[in-house]
Amino acid sequence: MSKLSQEDKDANEFFAEVEKDKKAHYEKCSAIDAFDAVFNCYRVKEQAKHYYRYGTKKDCEAKWDYFSVCFSTKLKSAEKADVNYAILKAHREATEEKKTGGPSSEDIWERRI
Repeated sequence: MSKLSQEDKDANEFFAEVEKDKKAHYEKCSAIDAFDAVFNCYRVKEQAKHYYRYGTKKDCEAKWDYFSVCFSTKLKSAEKADVNYAILKAHREATEEKKTGGPSSEDIWERRI
């Protein structure tokens, strides 16, 4: 009888550890890093480099979007970790979709030549 309860205890400990490990690997964001990315996007050096490569001003809207998503998840309670993870994952996937098919630096060089 005590053997069964020991197995139950071990199983419960195992599942608790799995849940703890699962939460540790959730996608997290740093609001400070996100704000730094926004600030760096607007720097003169970054804007000049983008204008030289692509012929247009750099669009920093995606950085602002990530900062606002990250900041909003930081304001929510820790109990909503699943919701926060889903929000960050959805934002990351949407951003990855937008990246494909964008302008190439070779496009501007074809126009310059």
